[in-house]
Parts: sequence; structure tokens; C-alpha cells
Amino acid sequence: EARLRDALESAGEGAWRLNMHTRIADITAVMSVMMGLPPADTRVTYDDWAERVHPEDRAITDTALAAMASGESETVDFTLRYFSEKDGWIHIHNRGRISERDEHGKPAVATGFMTDITEKLETNDMLAQREQQLSEAMDGGALGIWRIDYPAQEVWLRGEIVRTIFADDQEITISAETWMSHIHPADADRLQATHKMMARDTTSGESLEFRLRARDGSWVWYRSTGSVMDRDAQGKSRIATGALWNIDTNRRTADQIAEERQRFADIYRDTPAMMHTINGEGFIVEVSDFWLASMGYQR
Repeated sequence: EARLRDALESAGEGAWRLNMHTRIADITAVMSVMMGLPPADTRVTYDDWAERVHPEDRAITDTALAAMASGESETVDFTLRYFSEKDGWIHIHNRGRISERDEHGKPAVATGFMTDITEKLETNDMLAQREQQLSEAMDGGALGIWRIDYPAQEVWLRGEIVRTIFADDQEITISAETWMSHIHPADADRLQATHKMMARDTTSGESLEFRLRARDGSWVWYRSTGSVMDRDAQGKSRIATGALWNIDTNRRTADQIAEERQRFADIYRDTPAMMHTINGEGFIVEVSDFWLASMGYQR
């Protein structure tokens, strides 16, 4: 019993035992703290506990208790909003069952557990919102979306990127090792370092440009943005999601422009410059022989 109690408290779960005739319940410390009582086992009435249930959810618990008391149901399993003295409005998951009956076979005692699932629900909401945002982004021009499961070391992809890099499908789940095998060697260390930091919770997101090997063997530039969306009880990253854009054309164009600028700069630097007046118009420009020749003039 002591080990069970410690395990429940470590998991943030409260245990309860309700007398169905008197409607008096024995509760453990986790539930006591929710009700603003000292952190110890105590005894409360069902009405004392239920008065903290959100008014819009009160019918949920009353209906469940009535069904169990009448024998219509053997169990209760519901989620509702509850005002915790410690944390304000929270979401709790309450489940239990009939554990004892009286001499007439009618329900006498019910036992169960109560868990604060606020953080879990908020995480699920965030994930749902993130998925919606990513889907909208993909429809609006993003090439694909991704999700990394750090404990499983798996990468899920959806969108045009799957057909470009992997297979004729809309989505695919691959190992992290397979994913990294498609990253350009010059970009792999940088990408891997970012995800190691995300997994260790030393950074919450990424915004990187890197090359992936396409099915035809060519290297294609992508830009990836994303963030950690779910963590475990110790705060370590569990799930990260994000979007991918094909920036190959823009990146290659930018590289070509940079190369042209450098080439002309080198030519200009290596050619003696002079002061020159063009067609007697009276303005003076500093030019090189190369530029004069390209414009049809002579020194």
C-alpha cells in the first residue's frame, strides 16, 4: 500500500474510496491539496468535492455517480474542469468502479483514481494547432511537413518532398538513420547538432538550410523550420514538428549571382582604373579597361 501510494503521488494521481450510502469519501493527499486541505489523507463528502467542479460540467459527475449508485453502470470514466486551490482551473480525469456490494447486492463502495491531465490536454491542443498551421503552410507553398519522434528515433514526412526524395507516396515514416543518410555530407553535422540540442532541450526550435539527395541522385536545397511540441515528465523532448520548403532554385540563383559578383570584382581589382570623360558630357567616372570595352568606348 505504501509503495502504491508513493507511486500515485509521484505520478500526480489521487486515489479515492466512496461510500455509496453516506456519500463520504476517503481521499489521498493529491486530492486534498486540490481542495485546499493539508497534504495528507483525509475524509470529505461528495458534495464538498463536487462544489469545485465547473458549473457547466457538474452534470457529468452527478450523472455518472447516479448511474453507478443505481446499478446502471459498474464504472465511472470522465474528464471535467475542476478548481484546484493550488493551480486554479484544471482538467481532471476521474475513473473508478464498484468495489463492494451490500447484503442485497446493491453498490456499497466505489474506488478509483483522479489525475490532473491539464498539461496533456494543452499539449494535444498545441499539437493539433501546429498540425493545422503546417497543413495550411503546405497548401500555401510549403513543400512538406515533418514530425520527429525522438524516443522512437523516427521521422514522419508528408507532402511533395516524399515523392521527390523517397517514394511515390503522400507520406512516409522512416528511421532517423535513413533520414540522415539523405543529407548532404557537408550539411549533416550541422543538422544533427541542431536536433541533438532539441532532444536535450538546449534549444526549442530550428531554422536550417540543407541539401537532400533526390531519387535521381541530384542534391536539392531545402529550408526547414520547426519546434519541439511535446516533452516527457522530465522535460526531455519527445515530439518536434515543422515544415520544409524547396529553395533549390532560389539558392542556386543566389549562389550564381554571388559568383558573378566575385568574378567581376576580381576583374575590376586586377585591371588598372582611370579617370575618364565620356562624349564630352562633363561627368567623370572611375572605370576599368574592361568596363570601357564592354560599353563600346576606348580610353
